[in-house]
Amino acid sequence: MARKDSLVLMPTGGGKSLCYQVPALCNPGLVLVISPLIALMKDQVDQLLARKIPASYIHSGMNHVSIDRELERAAYGNVKLLFISPERLKSDLFQVRLAKMQVSLLAVDEAHCISQWGYDFRPAYQEIAEIKSVLPDVPIMALTATATDKVREDIVNFLELDQPKIFVSSFARKELSYSVLKESDKMRKMVDILSRVKGSTVIYSRSRKNTEVLAAFLKKRGFSTSAYHAGLSYKLRNERQKDWMQNKSRIMVSTNAFGMGIDKPDVRLVVHLDLPESLEEYYQEAGRAGRDGNKAYAVLLFQEADAINLMERFEKSTADTAFIREVYQGLANFFQIAVGQGEFHVFRFDIMEFARRFKFPATKTYHALRELEQEELIVLSSSLHDPSKVKFRVGRDRLYEFSREQPKFAELIKVLLRTYGGIIDDYSRVFEARLAKYLETNEKSVVELLKQLHQYELLFYTERSNLPSLTYLKERLHHANLKLDEKRIDVRRAQRRRNIEAMIEYAQNSEICRQRVLLKYFGEILEENCGCCDHCYGRHDKDLSKDKKLDATERIKKMLTEKEHKLEQIIASFPSSKKDKIVSLLRELLDEGILHLDGNDHIRWKG
Repeated sequence: MARKDSLVLMPTGGGKSLCYQVPALCNPGLVLVISPLIALMKDQVDQLLARKIPASYIHSGMNHVSIDRELERAAYGNVKLLFISPERLKSDLFQVRLAKMQVSLLAVDEAHCISQWGYDFRPAYQEIAEIKSVLPDVPIMALTATATDKVREDIVNFLELDQPKIFVSSFARKELSYSVLKESDKMRKMVDILSRVKGSTVIYSRSRKNTEVLAAFLKKRGFSTSAYHAGLSYKLRNERQKDWMQNKSRIMVSTNAFGMGIDKPDVRLVVHLDLPESLEEYYQEAGRAGRDGNKAYAVLLFQEADAINLMERFEKSTADTAFIREVYQGLANFFQIAVGQGEFHVFRFDIMEFARRFKFPATKTYHALRELEQEELIVLSSSLHDPSKVKFRVGRDRLYEFSREQPKFAELIKVLLRTYGGIIDDYSRVFEARLAKYLETNEKSVVELLKQLHQYELLFYTERSNLPSLTYLKERLHHANLKLDEKRIDVRRAQRRRNIEAMIEYAQNSEICRQRVLLKYFGEILEENCGCCDHCYGRHDKDLSKDKKLDATERIKKMLTEKEHKLEQIIASFPSSKKDKIVSLLRELLDEGILHLDGNDHIRWKG
């Protein structure tokens, strides 16, 4: 509000978005928000529009006409917050429109993407400062939930922040209990946790297939559960997310495709079945629990094999420059792009189909594409529902004439003109199912008619898609002219390895308070232990402390004084996290003759 540069560091759910939303409403003009993920932009814009706040977003998956329309709205003051991906800042179309906008603040969200030391480096972020030549007096606000000291330094330097005020909220989450439980049977342990911790839950797994298997496993055991991953249709993902948000479904089993931008305050439990690739990623995902300030739990179920598997996946997915070049050439063949063509062309992209066609390993292909993205040759956008769009290419007179020549199209043309105002001048979103209802036919027939009208060159028809998109940021190069910065690729690879090693070290640690480990990683010192993580609860101690041993002995004595019990009943009466220690105590009491065990496994107190 004071129109000065600032750096805002707040944990997930801490209120970063409000920091630029409130100034947008208080000041004239608009706030330009740079964000790396379409899903994040879409969620924020949907939430703002629901609150009657004019907002819009522009991303790499949009066509030229749609982008031009949204920029025009922003230039004429019909938008208070405009979200845009960093790659779009340099386009000629955006530069021309930007000069006409009244920008009150430039907000750079997920600002850690500016640093190659961050866990999600985006090269385009390092060029954001160039916009200052067009907006010389506009303050910049950089925001992130995860930034080490080195990343913070990069944010200030690359954005050329002028004596920024730095706001740091503590990354400590007093209401959140972090635990790493080393379990040979993760499924059994997970059912045990779900039975003890009630309330809304997210369970993360790295595999799409495993999310479905696990959801079915939990349903059979009476838990209200859904699976969520990018391979599902938009409609199904939307339905399952809505049911979970409204507490119609308690548990969401998901890949990391779920959660970005999800604002659900009453999540009580987040479980990770697999190791994420970085502590930043883990902190963000675990941090979706307990946003309402009430007690919540973040549990990582771990086996030593998980660490080996994660490192093996890293080694197998590492793409050398020769393979990256193969993938780049494969893209040109896949999309039929000639040398010198393709700049800012957007393509629907099924990565699995691409990998199958060229016999590329899928995971390695994904990382090769990420390298091409970080070399600023392409940009990948996550799966997003894109409705069908139609725009007539000819005027009403020609349409009327064509309707007389081809009567089977007459009713459809009439319905389009009557239902979608401005469809002759601009693209309109159309819904084939709704058109089919008007025409008393089926959706497949409507799609076929629209495709035929497209072939007759009477309209442009873009069929809806749930696939991710791939955008060429530069014209397609001949493979001989494709220059890859091998040193920079090696630096990124080394950083990815360090991130994985830090994650493994966190999982293997049982000597230090979890919250202290996480905070130290992000440059914050916690003077005292959190008191609520697995370390602080003593779950990794080999034996009970003297006081706890006395308490447990008294409890056992009370149980056996009241009535005779079987050995397993005594063990089951204590928390499962203390099972090994209670077994050790019972063995000690039996050896000392305080307890007696008969042949039927019944135990008696002898004293």
